[in-house]
Amino acid sequence: MTRMYDYRVCQVQQQYVTFVDGEWQGHMPLAEAAGATDPFASCPHTWDYLQRVGPDGWELVGALTHELNGSTQYDILYLKREL
Repeated sequence: MTRMYDYRVCQVQQQYVTFVDGEWQGHMPLAEAAGATDPFASCPHTWDYLQRVGPDGWELVGALTHELNGSTQYDILYLKREL
C-alpha cells in the first residue's frame, strides 16, 4: 500500500511564522490599525502555529536556517501529514 502525504513549507522570521506555502500569515491592515509598526506582530508565533496545526496531523520533519554574512535571516520549517 502506497502512503500519500501532504507537505507545507513555513518561513519563520523573528520567531513568527510569516509565510506558509508562499502565503502571508499576518493581518497587516489590522496590525496597522492597532498602531503596530512590526509587520511580523500580526503573524502567529512559531510555537503557537505548531500547536494549532499538530492536531490536524501536521508534524515537523525538517528545519533549515538561512544565514547571510553569519547572521540568521530566516528559518524554513518542513511539515507533512498523511492523506
